[in-house]
Amino acid sequence: MLNGRADPSLLSEEEGATPEDQFWRGMVRAQFPITGESPDVDVQRTRTARLIAAGLPSVSGYSQPLRHRLLPVAAEWVARYGTAKDRGVLLSLPSVPETVLARALTAAETHALDARGQLETLTHDPSPMVWPVASEAALRFDLEKDASPAKAIGEHVDGLMPAFRMVGREREARLLSIDAFIKGKEWRAAQQGVQDGQAVYGKAGFPGHDRLLVIARGFAEQKDIEAKNALAEVELLKAAMTIEPNDPTLQEYLLKALERRYAVLGLPEAQRTVLRGLLQNQQGPEHQDTMVKLVRLDLDAHDLGAALHDLPSENPADVSVLPGGQPEALEVSVLRAEVAREQHDLPRAAHYLTGRTETQALKMRGQLMEQAKDWVGAVSALKPVIDAAWTGRKEASALSPDLEALVLELAGDASRAHDDTTLSALKRQYGSLMERSASAGVFKLLVGESSAKPPAGG
Repeated sequence: MLNGRADPSLLSEEEGATPEDQFWRGMVRAQFPITGESPDVDVQRTRTARLIAAGLPSVSGYSQPLRHRLLPVAAEWVARYGTAKDRGVLLSLPSVPETVLARALTAAETHALDARGQLETLTHDPSPMVWPVASEAALRFDLEKDASPAKAIGEHVDGLMPAFRMVGREREARLLSIDAFIKGKEWRAAQQGVQDGQAVYGKAGFPGHDRLLVIARGFAEQKDIEAKNALAEVELLKAAMTIEPNDPTLQEYLLKALERRYAVLGLPEAQRTVLRGLLQNQQGPEHQDTMVKLVRLDLDAHDLGAALHDLPSENPADVSVLPGGQPEALEVSVLRAEVAREQHDLPRAAHYLTGRTETQALKMRGQLMEQAKDWVGAVSALKPVIDAAWTGRKEASALSPDLEALVLELAGDASRAHDDTTLSALKRQYGSLMERSASAGVFKLLVGESSAKPPAGG
């Protein structure tokens, strides 16, 4: 064990049961790698710590060189992974230089009042085997207690990585760095930490599935995405998709994150590819929202074939009703109408909006009527829209830009339809407000100070 040649044959439970036998078996077990985050790993570590703690007092009787070699490692195992009973054994030992670090770690584990002070003192210890361990524990303590900004802790840990590597704490330090960046919502730094760690330890078990999910979800839900960072984040996310390709939840978060960054970068083709990938595993409202976004991008790209392909199939009995008798969602009906308009089939486009009273549907119906030069129909569609927009703003001293544009649009349609009643109502209701707007002259021309109006169809 002292020469680092631990062999599984040394772990036989039948070769002695004295505390000293248990101690040496525990020390041998501590040399074998125990990785992962499963409950079984915790059980193994706790058992090893219990074996070491059982014979820890016997080490005090060893010669000073042997005690100096064994006690720090043994005491640290007990401090990190032992139970309260095991730590009690450690604390019952005489306070000697070899146990100072372990006692400080125990104080941190039990949240003792002077824990941070003990660790801080040891961070200045000249031994390269002591101060890095104390520094890691102090930074972990600060993260748990919110004593310093999480981002700063993560960066500090990264800066000390060579020292952590020297004392055999690199894996734990990398995980601490990732946890700090997660807590600080520094998703890019956290994901970079994941990939750096996997380059050293492989993908299996590092950094653990729960951390991967938290980071991916953070990326997906991030609100403020800076264009200057988006490209680098795209590369990180694409690499992340290869870590656990068969996990649908993780893949969905990563695809959502990718789609948002492609949008920031102005890459609609890449967006469409990602959205189609998302649709494969989505259902219900989420599936519909993704489909609507995808078809809008298809239409923006003037890719009518793709829009027709990405829209859900129609119910042959009634295109405005889905199977089960439920009205089709407004967004879907509007999309069908937009596709039909692109196909130059205005009657069919209007049919998709039949019976819809939502503002968005009425606005589009008005546009279709205008395109067909059906000015009476356009007035009929826009009147409820402008009434709804005016509700709640009757005491306003000025019209909003959107409402002002609606007033002008309706006035133009009513003028072409020779609808004197609507023109008079617009003049009476909005005349004084429009006089204070930049569109006052156009409004007066449309509603007319007398009977003068632009020619129909003009």
